[in-house]
Amino acid sequence: SNANIRCDQEGCYEAQFHAQSVTGSFDLFCGERGCVPITVYCPTDPSIACHIAMIDSLHIADIHIPNVNANLNLDCDLSPGLSSCGYVDIICSDTGGFSNLWIFDGAERYHCETPYCCPPAQQGDFLNCAAGGDCVMDCTQANCASNAIDGKLAQSLTVDCTLDGACTGTTIFCPTSGDASCNVQCVAGSCSYAVIEATSTQSLNLVCDGASACSNMNVFCPSHASNVCNIGCSQDARSCHDLKVWVADDFTSGYLDITCGTTQDWSYNDYPCRGVAAICGPLSHEAENPGNFGVEFSFNTSWECSGVCCPWSPTSNPTKAPTAPTKPLTAIPLRPTAATLTTQII
Repeated sequence: SNANIRCDQEGCYEAQFHAQSVTGSFDLFCGERGCVPITVYCPTDPSIACHIAMIDSLHIADIHIPNVNANLNLDCDLSPGLSSCGYVDIICSDTGGFSNLWIFDGAERYHCETPYCCPPAQQGDFLNCAAGGDCVMDCTQANCASNAIDGKLAQSLTVDCTLDGACTGTTIFCPTSGDASCNVQCVAGSCSYAVIEATSTQSLNLVCDGASACSNMNVFCPSHASNVCNIGCSQDARSCHDLKVWVADDFTSGYLDITCGTTQDWSYNDYPCRGVAAICGPLSHEAENPGNFGVEFSFNTSWECSGVCCPWSPTSNPTKAPTAPTKPLTAIPLRPTAATLTTQII
């Protein structure tokens, strides 16, 4: 059987749609203010399409799918300023992981702010690294922007984003082996709205060298030991503006080593690390607002911690001086790619 539903003018206010057992297609059309809020449980059979269209206005929805590869077809209105799918969460029933959607200027689709239940249609094309080798992804040449880099099986991953816009909206999956490293180099305007998933890598090194180099990034850090998540923010305007660091709630105190250049006399709005924050807690939909924004960069050049998410002490409220870089931020050395990198669009 097929299910075809249309919602307009709050006609489906707080509705729940249980379509797990649908044997034909499931089609839901959300017109102006039609779905605020709703909950949808898509068909469990992966061969059955779950088609949801959201147009004309902002909608709020929790969409439950059986797994990340479910047959979800989400049609969002891309009209400027509308944010039709800006309050949509996608939840994977098999893992409990979730992805919330966002869009930024110039994007051709909604992207996943969190990567734990992100359907392939929201991630774009995949650029895949060969297993077991040192993978170097040159995004000044490859088409990385708004796509995904999968380095989970590599021994190490180095991503060169040293070109304006090269990694805007890119999702980077770092290696997951025990001794693997992940290195990402960003320059002015090159990594805005990117997502780095590095929770299972041995160490992450992120360099943000230039104005708005890493603005609005989401970085899922390793946190199993001290100084395993290293972020360098240059003294340029908004170099790390609104960068968010995410970790599980069992993080090791001192996992984060973040530097912020402070020698320029910037206005508050242009301060390099304005809005930098750490978020901790179970990375699941049940804890979508996990913990507190535990560390924010204050205008008096100190890291002021509050709450359980403070990267340097989860039980007190210390202040850590942000050691401004004592030497210029240097580019990550790139290695030859011929024998180590497999690039595949799927």
